Amino acid sequence: MQLQPWLEQRMCPQCQDVVDVQMHVHAPETPGEGPATAAIGYDAAGHEFH
Repeated sequence: MQLQPWLEQRMCPQCQDVVDVQMHVHAPETPGEGPATAAIGYDAAGHEFH
């Protein structure tokens, strides 16, 4: 899994447009939760993507 942030283009259902989304690996907030297994990102309007 990529550890550095990366840019993806996604269709935003709220904006009804293709937007650039800055993605990053979601790291567990609490030690012992296990390895990071998901990515999360936000577009310029603050909409969340998984």
